[in-house]
Amino acid sequence: MPGDAASCGGGGVNRRPLLVVGGWLVAVLVATGAGVVVTAFLGDAVTGSVSRALSPADVRRSLEASAPSPGTAGSPAAPASPTGPVGPPPASPSRPASSGTPGGTGGAGGKETVIAASGGVVVARCEGGMVTLRSWTPAQGYEVKDAERGPRDKVRVRFQGPSRSEVEVWCRGDRPAFAVRNG
Repeated sequence: MPGDAASCGGGGVNRRPLLVVGGWLVAVLVATGAGVVVTAFLGDAVTGSVSRALSPADVRRSLEASAPSPGTAGSPAAPASPTGPVGPPPASPSRPASSGTPGGTGGAGGKETVIAASGGVVVARCEGGMVTLRSWTPAQGYEVKDAERGPRDKVRVRFQGPSRSEVEVWCRGDRPAFAVRNG
């Protein structure tokens, strides 16, 4: 029966194209997996980058190592503090400028005070009735436009960024007093 043979053979599905496509997919997956495994094991040697996360202690050590000393040119960095700057909170456009005489640190010759403003952080020291800026560090997005280091009767630092921020410092006894103006 010729019709029976044709109906039996003609109704079958040609599986060859499916096997070829399936084989290519398996080859692609194996090659991709091998690439990921090799990159994971070789990491830095292949990619040339360091991908390890730094601990807070690593970050602190790196910042201390890269900070210029107070005797170098430019703006020295303010000392790192695990709890943040000491002194009043920075003034904001919705709050008037602040002033004050926060507690400080220092030796027998005078007191140091850390002053936080929206434009940055300033460290000042009074000694013999004269004030000296020990360091100033602009906040992110700000830069120092003008700084009077001292020693003088009155010193100031101007930060410029999204807004202007100025810190003026003078001595009240052996402690720095200050005014912060934002605008």
